[in-house]
Amino acid sequence: MNILKKGTDKKTGSFRRNWQSVAIAAAILVGAPSAVMAQTNGSNSPYSRYGFGILSDRAQGFNKGMAGLSTAMRNGKELNVKNPASYSAIDSMSFIFDIGFSMQNANLEQNGTKINAHNSSYDYLAMGFRASRNLGVSLGLMPFSTIGYNLSDSKPMTENPDITRTNTFSGDGGLHEVYLGVGWRPFKPISFGVNGGYVWGDVTNTVLASFSESSIASRRRQYTADLRTYKLEAGLQLIHDINKNNSLVFGLTYGLGHNINSNAVYYDQKIENKATLGDTIVARNAFALPHSFGAGLTWAYKKSLRVGVDYNWQQWSKVKSPSLIQTATTAMNYTPAKGNFTDMHKVTVGAEYIGDPEGLHWRDRVRYRLGFSYTTPYIMTNGQKGPKDYLVSAGVGLPIINNRNNRSILNLAVQYERVKPQFSGMVTENYLRFIIEVQDNWRWAESYNLPLDEFMEVMDQAVRNGYSFAWGADVSEKGFSRQGIATVPDTKAAADKTGSDAARWTGTNGKGVTPADAKGEKVITQEMRQLGYDNWETTDDHGMIIYGLAKDQNGKEYFMMKNSWGINIQGKPGCVARSIYDGEVSAVFGYGGMWNVLVRHGAYISVYCNLKSVSVHKGQKVSTRQALGSVGSDNILQFQLRKETAKLNPEAWLSR
Repeated sequence: MNILKKGTDKKTGSFRRNWQSVAIAAAILVGAPSAVMAQTNGSNSPYSRYGFGILSDRAQGFNKGMAGLSTAMRNGKELNVKNPASYSAIDSMSFIFDIGFSMQNANLEQNGTKINAHNSSYDYLAMGFRASRNLGVSLGLMPFSTIGYNLSDSKPMTENPDITRTNTFSGDGGLHEVYLGVGWRPFKPISFGVNGGYVWGDVTNTVLASFSESSIASRRRQYTADLRTYKLEAGLQLIHDINKNNSLVFGLTYGLGHNINSNAVYYDQKIENKATLGDTIVARNAFALPHSFGAGLTWAYKKSLRVGVDYNWQQWSKVKSPSLIQTATTAMNYTPAKGNFTDMHKVTVGAEYIGDPEGLHWRDRVRYRLGFSYTTPYIMTNGQKGPKDYLVSAGVGLPIINNRNNRSILNLAVQYERVKPQFSGMVTENYLRFIIEVQDNWRWAESYNLPLDEFMEVMDQAVRNGYSFAWGADVSEKGFSRQGIATVPDTKAAADKTGSDAARWTGTNGKGVTPADAKGEKVITQEMRQLGYDNWETTDDHGMIIYGLAKDQNGKEYFMMKNSWGINIQGKPGCVARSIYDGEVSAVFGYGGMWNVLVRHGAYISVYCNLKSVSVHKGQKVSTRQALGSVGSDNILQFQLRKETAKLNPEAWLSR
């Protein structure tokens, strides 16, 4: 047991979290709407003239390679916007910043005529973080739908074949969505989540009839709308651990359907001699969003394999939209009506495989993904159901690993999509799409420091209420004793004890100050502590457990610590760590830019720290004196030994 004097620590327990990162990310999100509308909208489909256009799949980089599988997908290191219940899995070390782009080649075919088109588009911007225990938050911006096409058809007039009539169909616009969501896990098996969003955008579809004879007036019919509304969706996930290696996640989602208080405008115009004349008709409160439901099931094996299936249904058949209706008096009426859409159904199957998420080699952590989806249309074309959609996808997640980050992923995916009409004479569409997404998973960037008074209050309240907590300290500072007490002595006030028995006994020989110099104890202020924190004078180099309080004979309070030092073994340049006995590697992991290896020898576990490289992997059998890895540049191996959870004296064990 060691004793730490209360109120004397300059640096210990600093929770380094860079809230500037949050501010920067929020600023990017605020500025993103203009960037979104400046992007190519990514559509060349003539089917985007119907309804709200081509609906976004709202998938992100990790699941685009699985055809958008989402409802029961849950992982604290990735952001799953399609089921907000998944936000509760985000761990306290993560700040996830997600941005995605795509490029596609479109091939459109109708009656033997083919055209190709190329597009690029912004897909989404999203971020997520843990707000408190079992409570995750996400916010972001993404397309809701896209409209973009320009087609023309020219034919001789029946009445006068010498005159050619050209019909040009064009459309532009789309809807955008900004959202804020929370996910909460009230108890272990169940998580709930809600996304609240704001949807806005404009829709413009134009039909222009022009003639080769300039004396004939052109006719332009234009359908426009400026939409603004809210969006609300909820999600649930139920986690069931079958056994140590197998688990299931069951997910449900619901999107609220409601009317949209936005008008649609129809222009019927005659264009002649640069003059425009015509009628304008307004359909009031002409739109609505559908109710939507989703269910999904995902099976996970260890942390290496995930396989899942989703079913989604959107009730578009009950949704109203503006319709142009001719009355009995031959006048045109533009009014909201139902029956222009049909219910949409979607089935998705996907899988992800990782060789070893905690593997030693980069290739072990690469993620491989496959997916397939089948979607029925929500649009109707001339009273008939629109085309069905088939999509096959594959993708990889490439880990980004360096000394400060091993959680970020570069996600790449390719999708082949075929939009097949159900009736002859309609356009068949084929798309080859490439997706690039960066999932930047920051570790809160190491920067937030609790004020000293608040920090001491947190520590005090914890131990007085029966809790223990982990504590990170700089044990190399003067005054930190391995003989049982730690204070911060005042080096100026302390007496010079060079050559004294005390100095010889402590091994300082007068060059340092011992905890015995209590009369020279320094009074730590917030300013002093912050200075040591900012200039890296004090660093966290050793972890311990604080579990209680104690008083000395003078009534001073101290925190009580549990600690296991292990031993530091000084080696020669180029030295390697070797196993002390036959065993099996139970763990290999990085921390602070260095590697650590744990070897199990029956009930015993030997620990080798401060390795700059390793030559073994988890599960490998090793023999006595087999090399495990190269020791760091300081040539110091930090060695520990345990018997299950009991700490042992490694020096005594090594001397056998």
